[in-house]
Amino acid sequence: MEETLVEGASVARIARAHGVNANQHKEDGHIEIDNNAAERSLRGVALGRKKYLFAGSDASGVAIAQMPQELVGKWVIQREVPTRTISYWSEEDARGIIGSEIEYTPDSFRWKNNVVKHPAVEVRVVTADQFERENSSPSVNGARVSFRQLGINAPQDKQVSINHPPAEITKATTEIPGNEVLLKNQNTIVFSACNLYFEAKRLRR
Repeated sequence: MEETLVEGASVARIARAHGVNANQHKEDGHIEIDNNAAERSLRGVALGRKKYLFAGSDASGVAIAQMPQELVGKWVIQREVPTRTISYWSEEDARGIIGSEIEYTPDSFRWKNNVVKHPAVEVRVVTADQFERENSSPSVNGARVSFRQLGINAPQDKQVSINHPPAEITKATTEIPGNEVLLKNQNTIVFSACNLYFEAKRLRR
């Protein structure tokens, strides 16, 4: 194994000293070559921890944007979107959120009994290349997700991120389904939960 020097020691030497088998991903196809998926699952916490600490209070010091109008309303989760991703959720976990409802109001976000009031909302435009780069493993056989897999044909799309304190969802994730969405069209959103992707449709009254 090639040794890359890091501050006077080598990655290989450190791994051997701790009994780490750096070639496990070659022996078991279910093991990722990197920890990108785990890092992405903590992205919402890392980005939001300063924002939601005093969110909604006069001492916050953080401007809390309102929910985008095109997202406001009730949505029903219709299906899981097939992607090349690896998740800690079981099939039962994934099926368990199908049919459940997500609600966005100008100053709140709800999924089932999980309600976030006055959340810090971030809106940005992401390109197809940028999205794939940020959400895929650099390895050829690693996890990969793209606009094409999600059925998004546009070269760019609006992404809405809702920062919130860690929630009790399952043992595998603390992110609330629907806390980071792509606005596929006026009646369809796509979001990820524990590295699985789902599609939700606007609920018509």
